[in-house]
Amino acid sequence: MNVPKILFRFVKQAASLAQKRCAAGPTAVVSDPAGNGFADWKQLTLHFLRVHMDASYREIVD
Repeated sequence: MNVPKILFRFVKQAASLAQKRCAAGPTAVVSDPAGNGFADWKQLTLHFLRVHMDASYREIVD
């Protein structure tokens, strides 16, 4: 089993779904008004990955 390849496919599909979902919403703003942080679709992708890997947000970002 090629874990990096499977993980890459999962993230690619999660990012695609997140982009579609966020594009359907009223706005796609960043989490920080100053512009620091991740775009909404990236936050959603990180959340999908966090749930999939059963890890904390900090572990995923690191």
